[in-house]
Amino acid sequence: MKLVFLKKSSEKLPNNLKNIYESEGQFYQEQKNRLRKEQDQIHDRISKMYDDRYDGKIDEAFFQKKLKEYKDREFTILQEMESHAKGRRKFPCHSEYGLKFGSAL
Repeated sequence: MKLVFLKKSSEKLPNNLKNIYESEGQFYQEQKNRLRKEQDQIHDRISKMYDDRYDGKIDEAFFQKKLKEYKDREFTILQEMESHAKGRRKFPCHSEYGLKFGSAL
């Protein structure tokens, strides 16, 4: 009885792993898009601040303070992107082992 359960489970494993892989890929793409959008927004704000600084609308101290805030957030975004990319590269390797394991049962 236990062996039958394992066999049935192993037959479903490739499809389950494929679904998980596709879901993980969709999540990765959504996060990448969200982070890119935020990064673009930061670049736009920095550009506007340069114009405002040049036009004398903001002083140097305020400009430097906001520039540091934006650059710090951009650095965090780049770290998040790299973290997602590393996780995405590792996932196919893990699913390949699962497929080999499932077909061996």
